[in-house]
Amino acid sequence: MSETLKQIDELRKRAAVSYSDAKEALENCNGDMLEALVYLEKNNKSQTAKTTSMKTGFFEKMNALLKKGSSTRFIMHKLDRTIFNISMNIAVLIMIITLPFIQIIALGLLIALFTGHRFKLQGCNTDTDNINHALEKVCDAADEIKERFSNNKSENTNDLNK
Repeated sequence: MSETLKQIDELRKRAAVSYSDAKEALENCNGDMLEALVYLEKNNKSQTAKTTSMKTGFFEKMNALLKKGSSTRFIMHKLDRTIFNISMNIAVLIMIITLPFIQIIALGLLIALFTGHRFKLQGCNTDTDNINHALEKVCDAADEIKERFSNNKSENTNDLNK
């Protein structure tokens, strides 16, 4: 069967394939445009099918990540007082925006650690347990360093007074 150039052009646009692939598909499907599109998809020649599945997978993963981030909270507290309690999505967004000032942020977090502030994640999944355990270790280590420094300072002061 003789396919027209118009049909081949239309199939090329819809399926994002070469002239030869479009011509072959139309020949195998007796000029039926719908059958030719299906033929190209089944033979993995259609770029639209590949692109659509890649986009769908990406957007599904991003959607799941955003849902998980919005249900997980980043909490900074000292004793019984909550300093801030924000969504992880907001925390990540703040980190991205303030990335040029990462040294200042790191210094601020260190100061917070050494002034008795604690950090934790709160969410409905079990992933936060391991992270919270690690955060507790970091907070405890900061408390221990602060205590050692305080003890050394008081010992040095006592030695000077003698």
